[in-house]
Amino acid sequence: MPGKIRALMVGAHPDDCEICFGGIAALYAEAGHEVLFLVMTDGGAGHQIMKRDALIKHRQREAAQAAEILGVNCKILPVPDGRLQADLKTRQQLLREVRRFRPDVIFTHRLDDYHPDHRATVQLVYDISFVCIVPKIFPRAKPLPVPPVILHAQPAKTKTRLDVYVEISRIWKRKLLALDAHASQMYEWLPWTSRAEVPSGADKRLAWLEKNRKKPGVLLAAACRKKKKTCGFRLVEGFSTALPGVGAETSRAVLDKLLPFGKIITGA
Repeated sequence: MPGKIRALMVGAHPDDCEICFGGIAALYAEAGHEVLFLVMTDGGAGHQIMKRDALIKHRQREAAQAAEILGVNCKILPVPDGRLQADLKTRQQLLREVRRFRPDVIFTHRLDDYHPDHRATVQLVYDISFVCIVPKIFPRAKPLPVPPVILHAQPAKTKTRLDVYVEISRIWKRKLLALDAHASQMYEWLPWTSRAEVPSGADKRLAWLEKNRKKPGVLLAAACRKKKKTCGFRLVEGFSTALPGVGAETSRAVLDKLLPFGKIITGA
């Protein structure tokens, strides 16, 4: 494994990578590693008012701003939002991007995600996890020498998979500002879907966002302190390894090399 880690974060929509992996992405970037947010759809369905074409362009600008804040690169594929399928055409698109970027590790959604686009993204990542090394499959792009490690957002808490908890308190403000850059989602679309009331004014709005988006990480940190009483974690992003046999074989030693940050590894 090279000294510079190449981390590919595959999300279904613009803002998914920031929500799920924004903290660890900022840690990688700060340490000089290479990070790419690969977004599988154009985001054109994620608003209750804006027209699709205008929304797509708007979300591209938001994603570019968020990526700049985190210090990562971002690429959005032209697949219509809400219509992502784990078909051969899309698999080849993902395979091409994976072979171009040549990741050591791929982060993606959890297996049991609520959104069909998220679940299709996971299936696509699984579908290329082995064929990315097969020369005769999509031969126009050079195959990888070995499969990448695959990690899912959120701990799985099973006996067959490892869970990783990464402390992100130090770079939380950067993740928060990256989320804030996705204003159409954080303050308009997502609150509309949950019937939440967003306060007016930039400062109050940001404080509201921080309170809501910080909660899952605080709860994960509390779980860490229960597992390891000497742990001082306060804010955490959690991940789990892929199902057995998918991607590279993953051990605690491998995770230590791929995630050179303050962390706790549990399970398996």
